[in-house]
Amino acid sequence: MRKFVYTGMKTQKVLGLILAGGQGSRMGGADKGLLEYLGEPLISHVIRRLSPQCDDIIISANRNLESYQRLGYRIISDEARNQFHGPLAGICAGIDCAKKTNYSSLLVSSCDTPHLPMSYAEKMTSSIYDTAACSAVAHDCDRQQNIHCLLMSSAWDSLLDFYASGGRAMHQWHSQNCSKQVKFYEEVQAFKNINSLSDIGKK
Repeated sequence: MRKFVYTGMKTQKVLGLILAGGQGSRMGGADKGLLEYLGEPLISHVIRRLSPQCDDIIISANRNLESYQRLGYRIISDEARNQFHGPLAGICAGIDCAKKTNYSSLLVSSCDTPHLPMSYAEKMTSSIYDTAACSAVAHDCDRQQNIHCLLMSSAWDSLLDFYASGGRAMHQWHSQNCSKQVKFYEEVQAFKNINSLSDIGKK
């Protein structure tokens, strides 16, 4: 495994990936990213916070593609779009996209975290400064946020192989690959998910 040396956000090619391809089972099948929250689509809040931290953003979505395209970013879909294989399918689709470009890392977030930390990319990237780690995963004061992770290019094939072999649990891959856990204890609510219609003011 190669040793990644952090040289600052300005010199790293960071591609942001927002996962919006879920089935929305806890919201009656609604497309969560497009639900209105505080006057605009939920995903727009995530974009506003993530875009200043990355060189570009891609969105993984499996339906309502025209609506997502209006946001002005590239839209990708995973190969299992009709089977809803979970967030790992979207992450692997993001890796496939990143491989075709000149990015050295993929910074992952979900479409339902409107209060994403503005320090997200900086903390994640600097956490693996001068280490052998090729991936990092966020942790708040409650639990590890397995989907919110930074994947260096040296980790991509490992994750693709994990998915191809039937792996679906992101926490399992993090454990197997010794992902560096990054503490966000001072930003407890930053990774709070919008998981129900009541969370966005709808019954």
